Amino acid sequence: SKGKALSDEDKWVSDKLSKLTLEEKIGQSFMVACWSNRGEDHIKEIEQQITEDKIGGVIFFQGERENLQNSIDRFQKKAEVPLLIGMDAEWGIAMRIFQEERFPYAQTIGAANDVELTKKMGEYMAIECDQMGIHLSFSPVADVNSNPKNPVIGFRAFGSDATHVSKHVSAFVQGMEGQNVLSCVKHFPGHGDTDADSHLELPTVSHTEAEFRSVDFAPFKSGIAAGTSAVMVAHLNVPSLDNSGTPSSLSKKVIQGYLRNELKFKGLVISDALNMKAVSEKYGKSEVVAKAYIAGCDIVLFPESVKEAIQLIRRKVDAGDLEITEIDARCKQVLHAKYKAIIHKPMVKRKDVSIERKLACAQVYEKAMVVIKNDNQSLPLERLDRKI
Repeated sequence: SKGKALSDEDKWVSDKLSKLTLEEKIGQSFMVACWSNRGEDHIKEIEQQITEDKIGGVIFFQGERENLQNSIDRFQKKAEVPLLIGMDAEWGIAMRIFQEERFPYAQTIGAANDVELTKKMGEYMAIECDQMGIHLSFSPVADVNSNPKNPVIGFRAFGSDATHVSKHVSAFVQGMEGQNVLSCVKHFPGHGDTDADSHLELPTVSHTEAEFRSVDFAPFKSGIAAGTSAVMVAHLNVPSLDNSGTPSSLSKKVIQGYLRNELKFKGLVISDALNMKAVSEKYGKSEVVAKAYIAGCDIVLFPESVKEAIQLIRRKVDAGDLEITEIDARCKQVLHAKYKAIIHKPMVKRKDVSIERKLACAQVYEKAMVVIKNDNQSLPLERLDRKI
């Protein structure tokens, strides 16, 4: 019964919330970066952030399967509230983990243009995450890759047409969420039409508000309608949406005005990584975290100064710049996501899907195959006894 499931969730969330101090509530929004292959000192440092700063989650970067699983186990044992584990697994965990078989890139999945297969890709990527103890995959990319000079999106997007991208975002989200792994559409309000890389500088998207609405917002709308758990907000300068020069990830106008009010998104809002040069060079390490949090990010991703940032946010409350209700709201968002992805997750006996997965990937490659040119008329193939 839907009613009962809901009240169990609300009970769990309010029970956990009532046991947390103000600092611990803030800490739930912190998702720190871990490289599971960086050795014992690094792992210990994160264990310390779990026990002392009571951080809410960990995003994993490079590592191998074994040290990833060990780290996750160690971290979860140390946490009072289960940690939310995230990864940029856009083409499966192979995006970050060595010696893993990768899935087709989004561009290839989009080129195959078969929504059933796209949904299957979402399902199999979710199963792989689930087996590793990863609850939140920062995918799919919902950007419309309309700028051929884009140095950072490119093959990570499903394509260059908003309707096409929307259709595949929706299918992928359904596939992933259907396996009880949280999906996250990114990079709101749309990183497709940039010729700069936000890891290195703050790109400007000079679309009008109408262009954002008709092109860039479309795939986010369809991801939200398909039930995505999270939306990641990019570090972009978007003058038509916020003319103050504030990066979108730190902008109340973009997050509250457009994402929450206009697109009616009720789930987790996540900042893009706060160590990226687009924001890290202009603002102080703890200031940038506080700004993202105050602007409306429920999860601040890759904060570089945890203790200081938590204290800074706490001081904003003491100074009356931030309401306790806001802190509770952010913390509840995180706890609801944890309930959904960890506590309430049905215990399914996973059958081995490696054969089905291989087949589905092969079908994507087959359908994505296209002839761009046939200059010297080598098609149709005549002689198979020589290299083509």
